[in-house]
Amino acid sequence: MKESIAASLVIAVLVGWSVSGWSATNNTGNNPAFLVMSVISNAYANLSQETIDIGVDIGADGNYDYWLSEDTSFVPDGGNTVIRPANWKTILIVLDQFANETAKIKIIDNSASHFIAVNSIRLNFADGQVVPNGVPNGYFEEDPPLSGWTILSGGLTADQLVSEDAEINSTYYSTRFLNTNVNGLTDVAVIESDAFELTPISSFIYGTFAGPASSRFDKPGSHDSDNGIFVYVDLGTETQDPDGQYTEGEDVPLYGYYWQAADNGMEAAIINTSGLEGRRAQFVAADVSLDYGISLDCIRMNWDNAIIRNGGFEEGFEGGTLPPNFEGSSPRIPEDHPSGSIPGWSVNPIPNLEGNPIDDELAIFAFFGRPADGYARSGRVWMGSGTNLIGEEDPVAAGVELRSDVFVITPIPDPSQNVFMSFNSGQQSSRIDDVFDPATGSGEDRFSTIELQVDIDENGSFEDDGDFVYQQVNQGISWFREQFSEVDEWHYPEYRFYIADEHQGKSGRIYIAETMTGGWAWMAADDFYFWDGGAANLAFPNSDFENGDLTNWNEEAIDQMISWLSTTPDNYAQGLATHIIMNGIVTWLDGEFAVDSAQREGGSGDNATGILWSDPFTIPTLNASSNLSDWHLY
Repeated sequence: MKESIAASLVIAVLVGWSVSGWSATNNTGNNPAFLVMSVISNAYANLSQETIDIGVDIGADGNYDYWLSEDTSFVPDGGNTVIRPANWKTILIVLDQFANETAKIKIIDNSASHFIAVNSIRLNFADGQVVPNGVPNGYFEEDPPLSGWTILSGGLTADQLVSEDAEINSTYYSTRFLNTNVNGLTDVAVIESDAFELTPISSFIYGTFAGPASSRFDKPGSHDSDNGIFVYVDLGTETQDPDGQYTEGEDVPLYGYYWQAADNGMEAAIINTSGLEGRRAQFVAADVSLDYGISLDCIRMNWDNAIIRNGGFEEGFEGGTLPPNFEGSSPRIPEDHPSGSIPGWSVNPIPNLEGNPIDDELAIFAFFGRPADGYARSGRVWMGSGTNLIGEEDPVAAGVELRSDVFVITPIPDPSQNVFMSFNSGQQSSRIDDVFDPATGSGEDRFSTIELQVDIDENGSFEDDGDFVYQQVNQGISWFREQFSEVDEWHYPEYRFYIADEHQGKSGRIYIAETMTGGWAWMAADDFYFWDGGAANLAFPNSDFENGDLTNWNEEAIDQMISWLSTTPDNYAQGLATHIIMNGIVTWLDGEFAVDSAQREGGSGDNATGILWSDPFTIPTLNASSNLSDWHLY
């Protein structure tokens, strides 16, 4: 029986600022806006405004709203005293809630026994050439030194505070960085940036990568490599296709990305394409290296998985089967694909670092089937060059590129004209693996998924042939998961399902399943909200789990599952849930509760499997928040 929910239970919930840690959800309708910077310090355990700190002043009014020392999502190791490439840590500061506001950045060293070094402060991961970096002199490359910044205190000059590194003694990329360790740790300095606008991203390409994916754009010899691996967006015009080669200052590179591990270490990154909307483009990953390779997956434009064809490389593997004898992790040439080539992509020999293209028969840039460690990054398939796919060096594969079909760079949909469901998640979803039988090339699927299911025929069932499913796909391990020497982190930006007009007002339910087992076989979710063009609302009461229970949810244990409900360490100590969210690393957790399949406290850890689904609810229509009485829970 349909029961109307009082408007007071579904009033718009706009998540506010929290200095104790960033909110894990962006319920503003804003596009992503964030700062990324590389930092080295020996003060991570002693951060404060009296010692070492980094602040952001929202509104540029002199009142600093954010401090790194107060951000509970920052969980670093003990710090470093040596400035060298391997010691840089990536700081990610999420500012979606303050998109289009003005801001200033303050970097503090008030300590006589600590120091801080900062490299390449970038707004929205902009490359700084094709897509301008909004932070004034955020790369510290401009002359005069510290142009765009003001020294507020300390006896050091701008020339002293900006260190030069023409080689790779201190940095992998860029030649200048801020450094307060000039004459020793006793040096102090406080600097503040000029005001700038937190302009949000208007479009972006998301992907996951392994190998030194930006090495060609970094300093020669960095990563102990020959700098022959690179990823970029090849740009054409609104009417002309790209020219098929990388041109500095005209095409958009992925740079400053140095993670080198192979399959299990694939890291997510964003290429900012803001301002380039409407132009024709191709996504390119290339290997001309004689000593390293690259692997990649989950390529998508914004949250739309249809703009770049086959961005998850799953096309041609429908039906849950693989070609016979496709066991294990042997790389394949494109002709081995069930379709005879990689749908939506071309594999092209190009000159390697010795100037010679490799033999066409060795143009390996395909890997499908189960990865070497058994954990597909997303879906069932991913791509890579040569045997780097299984963690080995492969010089014979040098001289090959993987190039997408031409697509049009597309803006993020206008939030005033669209309904979308946003949610937070951790670990991968839309993974598919199987218990493989090499004789038949098939097996029993094991999978992870987060879905919004729509009852199209309104018969109360969500599993009819005509019903519709929105599924989170092309989502990898959280972006910069190694940024703080920890691994269990929420994805950023949070995922969105944009709701088609014909699905608005229909009955829907949220469905989450984890049936994979083994290391890294877990997933977490939280904060299911709908944006209706004007406001954000919970999908239904307790869709953020903040009741501290599973009201309006249903769960089923498949194997070793105690309960999906998880909470903070303090709440767990009080017996308020069966396990702790994210293995006790409660990064960006908005509230006190979430759901997590990994039960490490007295449970089975990554081997627990189960299903969680919501009671049916009404999917909102555009501007539904103006008539809250129309919202129902069934």
